[in-house]
Amino acid sequence: MTGTEFRTLHGDPTTWTTTDIETQQNLAAIDHLTRTCWFCAAENPRTRNTCSFCNHHADDGPDTYLAPIPAAA
Repeated sequence: MTGTEFRTLHGDPTTWTTTDIETQQNLAAIDHLTRTCWFCAAENPRTRNTCSFCNHHADDGPDTYLAPIPAAA
């Protein structure tokens, strides 16, 4: 989940608890991190994503774990 998705799902931020605010801020902070795996930095040439814990580029479709991160608005 991204920070933006969290905001969409949880509605008006003025009604959020402290935990909700902290969660959204943490998610927003990691939204722009790269998808480089800690163990393997090799890119998948087809999708330009890297593997996740060396599962050897199983990111074959838009709904997989390593789907590309949308550009920031």
